Amino acid sequence: MKNQTRNSIISLVFIALYAAMAIALEQVSKLIPFLQMPQGGSIELGIIPIFMASYHLGFKKGLATSLIWWLLGFLLGGNNWFVSVPQYLLDYIGHYSSAHWLPQCLKSARFPTFIPVL
Repeated sequence: MKNQTRNSIISLVFIALYAAMAIALEQVSKLIPFLQMPQGGSIELGIIPIFMASYHLGFKKGLATSLIWWLLGFLLGGNNWFVSVPQYLLDYIGHYSSAHWLPQCLKSARFPTFIPVL
């Protein structure tokens, strides 16, 4: 019982750590001019900790990390571009939740996976 509680606390700490790293890298990527595209949009550095969380914690906890990152970004004003509900679901929630398939596929591969994740 005590060990199970300790593992769940460690998992929550890792989820919070990865979400905080994603928020911080998202803010840093807004300051780097060549990551901003001329027609709108940008390259997000915040997806790197989400890939790491999915690889390290597994699909469900990685998905929880990306949804926390999305919610914090929404509350802090990071991703407020809203046209319609399907656009918002496909652009943000679909994008963040699909970030968990690649690390899971790389885990099952027979080659070193540390380099492709970075």
